[in-house]
Amino acid sequence: MHDHAPRAARALLAALVLSSVAAAQGPFAPGLRWLDGADLLTPWIPTHVAFGAHDGLVWVGAGTGAQRVGAYDVPGSGAVLPSELDATLGAGVDLVDVAAGDDAARLFTLTQREDPDIFHRRTEVARRDLFAAAQGAPFAPVWTHDLGFTANGPARFGCDDAGAVVVVAAWDDQLGRVRVDRLDGATGALLARTDLAGASLGPLALAADGSCTALVVDARLVLLAPDGAVEHDQVYAPAPASLAFDGAGHWLVVGGVGLVRVLEHVPGAVLELTTRGGPADEVAARVGISANAQTWAVAWWRFQARDNLRYEVLDAATNALVVSDAWQGVPGGLQNAPAGVRLSRDGARAAFASWGKGDAAPEVVLYDVPSASAVWTLDLPGSAMDLDLDATGTRLAVVTKGLHANLASSTGEVRLYDTGERDLTLLAPTRLGGSLQAAARRPGANLALYLAGVRAGAPWAPPGALGQLALARDARLHVWARPVDATGESLLAVGLGTSPGLVGSRYALQAAHRVGGQLVFGETTVDLLIH
Repeated sequence: MHDHAPRAARALLAALVLSSVAAAQGPFAPGLRWLDGADLLTPWIPTHVAFGAHDGLVWVGAGTGAQRVGAYDVPGSGAVLPSELDATLGAGVDLVDVAAGDDAARLFTLTQREDPDIFHRRTEVARRDLFAAAQGAPFAPVWTHDLGFTANGPARFGCDDAGAVVVVAAWDDQLGRVRVDRLDGATGALLARTDLAGASLGPLALAADGSCTALVVDARLVLLAPDGAVEHDQVYAPAPASLAFDGAGHWLVVGGVGLVRVLEHVPGAVLELTTRGGPADEVAARVGISANAQTWAVAWWRFQARDNLRYEVLDAATNALVVSDAWQGVPGGLQNAPAGVRLSRDGARAAFASWGKGDAAPEVVLYDVPSASAVWTLDLPGSAMDLDLDATGTRLAVVTKGLHANLASSTGEVRLYDTGERDLTLLAPTRLGGSLQAAARRPGANLALYLAGVRAGAPWAPPGALGQLALARDARLHVWARPVDATGESLLAVGLGTSPGLVGSRYALQAAHRVGGQLVFGETTVDLLIH
């Protein structure tokens, strides 16, 4: 753990503030699990957040105030500190965005560095490695890739789910072009480069499997193949303002002023499947689609009055409207703008974040799609700047400003919320030399079994049991039996050992219970992020 000394006083204060909440909150109660916030001595505002390492960590970037990035363990409670922090991005460096893969060694940043002044900047992508840092290496870039020019323009990037591929785009105002580089996530090696003529750069989306890149250049929607070849380059009216790809790069949601398009990407063609209209003074500022392409969502923003928001969630198979929620602003009041839209992998949950109105109305709303209802509404201390939703739709990572986005503030927070719906949860980070602490629940159970091993290639259903075993059946499968209380809850605490070989090992945990003489496997499998 690095660079935490200046934050001790703030951490103590936050712990006191949260102590009553943490004490009253059980592992299966919905609520705020932890937060980390800036203080006036070291002001910073977190602006970007992403789950990584199979949702085992929260990767946070502060692009306002002290430029920094930090990796937080998902398990925890109260006031926490990042397990690794880089608070020394350097003078003249602006953090643009962060992205994370399913491996804790694949934590990426997009920055722009003054060269030699604020009107001439170099665009750089870097990778950090949590595992290497856990073994004593500096939490500094393992590699850095420079796009090869200085300019005064925007940049966008993203990585695939695995972190095997990173795609970055930047606008070169000197030559009137957009450069798109595709990089190897492990080494930073350049895999493909595409230069596109253009006077502006809009949003970028990368399919979760890395198979296709979509970006907006001027009013054109451009799709790139893995080798950098242009598959599609077409002007759309209205101009695209937001993009979202499904997991396989097959479905693409494109938002614009007064219109959302749902496109199908097939080899050699892009087909328009459906559209959804909106008022002429509203823009589909943020869109999202689930990895399995079952659900898509849009956050409409009335951009002229800058006050009203509308959230819509639709069934992709029928395009039926499942959720429609309007958040009315106050004319002349604080600007309420969308900050993010995220969907769970199966499309059963949709989360929206906004700047809010500076009142008791929520800045974050989590919807359950099958029941068409709001699971959670969260009123934050200030504006939400970004959010991410885990694959299961049960955890929310949110970064906020200390006050509303329209008001002056130099502090902010990163927060983790949990709906408490999982049947298995880790209670503390899995640190080398520490312990594996977990809780499981199954109402009606008379015995809990905790199973640790490596994930199987495919889950299987043992004869006579209910549910599926997600772990491989071999000698590496460890089993611990624990008693349950009257509610069916149990606790596990076992030592992890001190072998350096455990760092970065791919172990997972699953629970099973004896219920009425039958073995029932839990639905939750947790990857152990040992560092």
